[in-house]
Amino acid sequence: MEMIYLRKKVTAVLLFILAAAPVDSSPLWDIRIEPDWYAVLTGLKSELTSEELMEASFYFSPSGRSKFASYMDKYRKILADFKTFLSESNKETASGAEKGELLLQFLHENILVRYEEYETDLGVLIDKGTFNCVSSGIIYYALAEDSGLEVKGVLTRDHVFCAVSDRSERSEGHGSSYGTKETIFIDVETTTAYGFNPGEKKEFADSFGKTGFVYTSPGNYREREFIGKKEFLALILQNRISELQKKNNFSESVPLSADRFFILNTRKSFNDMISEFKNFCAVLNNRKQFTDALYFLECVYLQYGSSQPLSETASTLFQNSIIDYLSTGDTDAAFDFYRKYRKFPLIPERMKHTQFFDINEKELYLTIQKSSFSESLAVLDSKNSNNEISEEVFSEYLVYIYSAEIEKTANMTGWESALAVAEEALERTDDKRILQLKKAVVYNIGVIYHNRFAEFFNNQEYSNAIKTVEEGLRIVPDDKKLLNDRSRLKKFLEHK
Repeated sequence: MEMIYLRKKVTAVLLFILAAAPVDSSPLWDIRIEPDWYAVLTGLKSELTSEELMEASFYFSPSGRSKFASYMDKYRKILADFKTFLSESNKETASGAEKGELLLQFLHENILVRYEEYETDLGVLIDKGTFNCVSSGIIYYALAEDSGLEVKGVLTRDHVFCAVSDRSERSEGHGSSYGTKETIFIDVETTTAYGFNPGEKKEFADSFGKTGFVYTSPGNYREREFIGKKEFLALILQNRISELQKKNNFSESVPLSADRFFILNTRKSFNDMISEFKNFCAVLNNRKQFTDALYFLECVYLQYGSSQPLSETASTLFQNSIIDYLSTGDTDAAFDFYRKYRKFPLIPERMKHTQFFDINEKELYLTIQKSSFSESLAVLDSKNSNNEISEEVFSEYLVYIYSAEIEKTANMTGWESALAVAEEALERTDDKRILQLKKAVVYNIGVIYHNRFAEFFNNQEYSNAIKTVEEGLRIVPDDKKLLNDRSRLKKFLEHK
């Protein structure tokens, strides 16, 4: 089994216990992210005995956690009863295959009563006889091994069962048997009394069909995986997590994901645990509990270090929180939030930088809405010189401020004053939008002087007409209307 993340085993456990909580004013979480002590001890064992498998199965079953010791007494009684059954039937020296089939029949006649797909609890199996493929597979596995049989778990896409060895000398199996010349394994579908070496048995097909699963035969070896006792045990936690997820009960599913990781200590179980942390954060995100979620991730970071999924989750929460503050115009709260998490390692520097710019841009926008032209320019220049906004934002707001001032000046003091503002703007930027505004201003000035010229001309006040057109051309020397007016007037006067 691949060993990762659980660095130096016992030392890592002590770090989990002694790690200091992050500095934060948020209330301490009731939710547990560190492993249960029993999960740590189970994970540190290289192999589990059958008794350890059953004890851990009771411990991690909801009904058995507080009384798993008494359940172990019941398990030992079942084992003793089976051995008595073998003795009374003169089957103590039977082959592995025969014992395996007798064990399945014994369980269904004495222990297993009713199949329920989601009932993984080993305590419920013992007390009421209600079982599913996981719980029935675990008790079969343990009893088979304690009875001297060689047994394995078989995991398919959505199902699990057992396989026992008959230790035959045959080189090829039949039905549902398979293996090497020395060891032939025979499938045992524990959910039905007809599940030993199921093959094409009609009774098995009829009975097993009620479970909703599809039997995966040995020939489909790519869809089957041998698993050991730890993996079988972890299926209890996996099933419980799946059911708790449907109820959004992360206060229980998150701790179980940590337990499962420490039992298996594989990369996949680590990733599954991280995914459960992300799922919990997603729920908090939807509730807009961004600070709570980031505090939770701080705790996770201290326990498990950094990873890309956690970093992506922290980034999303950080961004969404600031967006939420900015949507209400509360830039002070946004800045406080930014300062609080600007040193949090899980959030990439690029994200922090982007959000810093976004907050400053929002503050700039709100300031401009209530400030004069000169004040707005001063604030813009200050933020630009302090590198609080990007060059792109600076250019956009420079155009925005000048565009608003040109329009305002034109309405209040006239187009000639607006032209002065436009020319001032063009000293700072060559943006096409300012150039277009200047053209519009020039055009309107030309229209004004043209209309004055026309009025004087029509009233035969030719000297005033000349003065008007020349005055207009001093302001807008390239205006075609005024140039045409002057040319027409000169020709008229020459022929008069």
